[in-house]
Amino acid sequence: MYFKDVKDFLEFLEYRFININLLNTSLTHSSFANENKQESNEKLEFLGDRVLNLIVSAKIYHKGDLKNEGEMDNKRKLLTSNLLWSKYCVNLGLHTFIKISKNVLINETIASGLFESIFGSIFLDSNSLEVTTRCYDKIILSQESHEIDIKYSPLYKYEGLKTMKIVLENNEQSCALLATKNLGSGQWNGFKFINSKLENYKIDDKLKNIAQFLYKN
Repeated sequence: MYFKDVKDFLEFLEYRFININLLNTSLTHSSFANENKQESNEKLEFLGDRVLNLIVSAKIYHKGDLKNEGEMDNKRKLLTSNLLWSKYCVNLGLHTFIKISKNVLINETIASGLFESIFGSIFLDSNSLEVTTRCYDKIILSQESHEIDIKYSPLYKYEGLKTMKIVLENNEQSCALLATKNLGSGQWNGFKFINSKLENYKIDDKLKNIAQFLYKN
């Protein structure tokens, strides 16, 4: 599921903002805010992070399948990671809504922060954890059935480099890419297909966008 505009996204959530300014602020990155003397989404990001962690923690507790606090906390960390929230953000197309400086590239941190700030705005606007949880559930259900699956191999370090294998696949298409990161500069510099047979493989725009997004991080 990929939303082309905010209106479609809100219709999917079945949520109508009382104060639309909160939503607009949630979409405003600090780089754009500083250039245009507007409020950024940083405070909403802070709030959204805490709200989402509470929602996820409550779900883990009520599910009751984990034996102790350590296991529960490890599960919470997995379900509230920047990587996962940035994946949701990109899969849904939410990163296309952000107001950001032309000189800033959207990376994992910015995408996950956007996801958090949107939920911060929903919580603040609705003043309801129940409503916010309902919106969260809709997104999680949509992602569990999403046709694109992103998988990562372990990260291997050698001679100052770190290599990550990225596999993007859906029911009809698959591509495997290799990215190499210089641990000194922090730059990804080796973006290529692992299997040469895939070089001419037809990859739709959505897969390309996600691949390029991952490569930038």
